[in-house]
Amino acid sequence: WERAVRRSELIFLGSVESVGPPPSHWSGYFGGDQEVRYRVDETVKGVCPDPQLVVAHLVVKNSPTAEPGDVPGLSSQLFRSGARLLVMGVSVSDGGWSSPSERFGAMPCSTELLEEVRAFAAPADIAPIGPSLTPT
Repeated sequence: WERAVRRSELIFLGSVESVGPPPSHWSGYFGGDQEVRYRVDETVKGVCPDPQLVVAHLVVKNSPTAEPGDVPGLSSQLFRSGARLLVMGVSVSDGGWSSPSERFGAMPCSTELLEEVRAFAAPADIAPIGPSLTPT
């Protein structure tokens, strides 16, 4: 997950609000993704542009984020409504957000994982809480 943390422009702790329709195919030679709408509970890295974000997640067969079986889609267990996940994102050309990894783009968030990601993220990447206290 360290590489995904480095690649991500935005990392947040969020709650799943809704999941869009699945793609007609698994991601492979051609991209196949599925959108998830999150309520952003806490920003860990970067600047969150909105309290609600939509992230397009790659749907790769047999990945930790995919639904088991032969029908393409995100895991209904992982992405259930209200689930709290640690989400990583990179901005895309249309102004939206995409997951940098089918393995680590969204993970169940434990206190330990959250602390590890915070510690790994460069201090300059951690969004401040409240106004800056730097003298001017």
